[in-house]
Amino acid sequence: MPHGIQLNAKAELQKVFKLAARGIHIEMFSEFIDAAWHELLENQKEYEKFSISSCGFIVPHTEGSGKGTVNFVEAYEREFGPLPDLWFASISGDINVGALSHYRDTGEVVASWTCSATHNCIAIFPRVEEPDESYLDKKPSKKVPTVDKPSKEKK
Repeated sequence: MPHGIQLNAKAELQKVFKLAARGIHIEMFSEFIDAAWHELLENQKEYEKFSISSCGFIVPHTEGSGKGTVNFVEAYEREFGPLPDLWFASISGDINVGALSHYRDTGEVVASWTCSATHNCIAIFPRVEEPDESYLDKKPSKKVPTVDKPSKEKK
C-alpha cells in the first residue's frame, strides 16, 4: 500500500473510530480502508495507541459479514462531509466507479462488508495504562467513627 494513500486510509479510520466511540455502528464496506485497519491490528500495542489517540477508546474490530444499505453514512457526512473516493477503493486501490456514482447521485451506499467497528455500548474499552492500586497498600483504620447522639431533653 503506497505510503500517502495509507495515511489517507488511516485518517479515515480515525473518523470511523470517532463515530464508533459515540455509539454509531460502522459497517466497514471499504476494502482499502479495511486493509489499512488489518495492517494496524498486526501490532496490538500500536493499534491501541492509534485507537486511543483517535477517539479515547480501543475500538474492537469485529468480524461479521452483511450487505445492504450502509447506515453510518449520514452520521459521517454530518461530521466530516461527503465520503471521499477512497471509501470506494478495492484493496489494489481501484475505484468502484459504479458504487461511487450511485453514492454521489443518491447519497446512499449499498455494499457488502466482512467486518465492523463495534459501538461503545457493547465493546469499546478505555485503556488504563497503570491503574491506581495505592489503596491496596493502606491499612484499615482501627478508629471507630462516632455519631452524635440526640439529646434526651424533656420538653
